[in-house]
Amino acid sequence: MRRNRFLRRSAAVLLAGSLPASAFARHAAPRQSEHAVVHAVQKALQGHSVEVGPNAASSMPACRGRLRVRLLPGEQASYRSAGVSCPSPRWTLYVGVTLKSQARVAITTRSIAPGAIITPADIKWASVPAQDIEGARASVLPGQTRAVSSIPPGQILTRSLVRIPSAIHSGDHISIIVNQGAIQIRARGTALQNGGYGQRIEVKKDGLGRKIEAVVVRQAARRPGVFAEPQP
Repeated sequence: MRRNRFLRRSAAVLLAGSLPASAFARHAAPRQSEHAVVHAVQKALQGHSVEVGPNAASSMPACRGRLRVRLLPGEQASYRSAGVSCPSPRWTLYVGVTLKSQARVAITTRSIAPGAIITPADIKWASVPAQDIEGARASVLPGQTRAVSSIPPGQILTRSLVRIPSAIHSGDHISIIVNQGAIQIRARGTALQNGGYGQRIEVKKDGLGRKIEAVVVRQAARRPGVFAEPQP
């Protein structure tokens, strides 16, 4: 009994970071509602059909402020992790989020040999459920994208199957865009790696030394995430 109580408290400490001892007192304030955490994630990702996985909210003290949600970078189109933070008392927990959305993908219409340049006749475009894509979908540029290995017909093209030409090169000046909910923030920055459209690279905001990851895009959409646009 005592061991179970100790393990529960230890797990809460690991999730919450540094919390005041009073947060774990026997007569502490009510615990955080799991429903409120789910609602906060759904509201932050409005415009997307999402399914929020189980969370450890009940191990946290009830939040006395507005819950903040940040969608974390991820390679999978359909499954991501979101950080949910409370300002008072300060804690953060992480939940799994399944994005039930459609994704436009390139599907091969015939066999493609290793090293071959993919032409418009080799693919067709279709919308499929994002959760059906195994891996990160590729941004295919017909006439420029090469097959890494032999690709059978009917295959959704993902980044592991093709070599994408670089749209941004290390040292290029870029625009960094951060989308979170209805808020979009733009800043100037510098690319620290080469990357083609749809690929994730390291970038740095001008004037700051901290590196962040961003997805290379022609033009940032309103979907949540961090993006890098080439500058003219």
